[in-house]
Amino acid sequence: MNTMNSVPPLVLFCCIQLAVIGPFAAGLLLRRRVRDPRRTTRGLVRINLAVLEPLIVLWCVWDLDVRPGLMVLPCAGLALALLSLAGGALLLPLTGLAGRSRQTFLISSTLSNHGFTLGGFLCFMLLGEAGLGYAVFMVLYFMPYVFGFIFPAARLACNHGGAGRTSWRDLVLVPQNLPLAALCTALALSAFRVTRPAVFMPLAPLMFVSIGLYYFTLGVTFRGADVRRAGRAHLCLGLVKFIIVPFIAWTVLRLSGLEPLMQSVIFIQACMSTAIYSVITAVLFDLDERLASALFVVNTVVCLVLAVPLLFWLTPA
Repeated sequence: MNTMNSVPPLVLFCCIQLAVIGPFAAGLLLRRRVRDPRRTTRGLVRINLAVLEPLIVLWCVWDLDVRPGLMVLPCAGLALALLSLAGGALLLPLTGLAGRSRQTFLISSTLSNHGFTLGGFLCFMLLGEAGLGYAVFMVLYFMPYVFGFIFPAARLACNHGGAGRTSWRDLVLVPQNLPLAALCTALALSAFRVTRPAVFMPLAPLMFVSIGLYYFTLGVTFRGADVRRAGRAHLCLGLVKFIIVPFIAWTVLRLSGLEPLMQSVIFIQACMSTAIYSVITAVLFDLDERLASALFVVNTVVCLVLAVPLLFWLTPA
């Protein structure tokens, strides 16, 4: 992170967006040459989950100074996820979706892009390094929520009624949970004041490779026709992400008594679009991955075009 301090925020933001758009465009262009898209995308996602993400998580979290007063941030992140899930469940009957598409919509509703590629970086641009530090703490909720709740729920949903035959080992002892294991290990090392080795770690390149693999798989699975097929679902997801959750978060924050910087970080994160992990979950567990891809692309575009400019205007300097 220190190596990026000298880079102007606008330049860094453009680089990050290019790192997203480039792999996505490559996936779109090369998908006809991929013989087995489902097998290829699952393989790339599993490489990320089993190798790259555990290393990145372990290295970043290990060096964090976890103070009790800041734990309100991951609690707020979890509250936003549950609030989004409730909003998605409330509007689900209006989407006209059926079967696994319903579970896909709920997962897209509850997961938001709170990470460095959007929410975290906006906190840095609008609030400085202190805002980014708070955003890092806030995202600590994400992996326990995804790997401890979303993945097991998706696994049960894809069993065609065979949930009763799924043992706890099938839910816990799987490669997809390695990032969660890395998070728990890093928090334990930090709590016991174990010093992180003073060795060079190419963290930024690893992050760009990890993000690139995810967006490449998104390009392979995305179909433009799916955007038109799920018009009501796009509208309902937009209502959840950009109206219901931000309004409730703004109301609660005004009554919370939290410090202004913390309130700003939480509100910015409350306005974020759905997360790439909604697509990853659909790919891994045989849900409606084409719907997940379409929801992610449209919701992200709406966020960048409408929500982000409003946040620049509303967030105090």
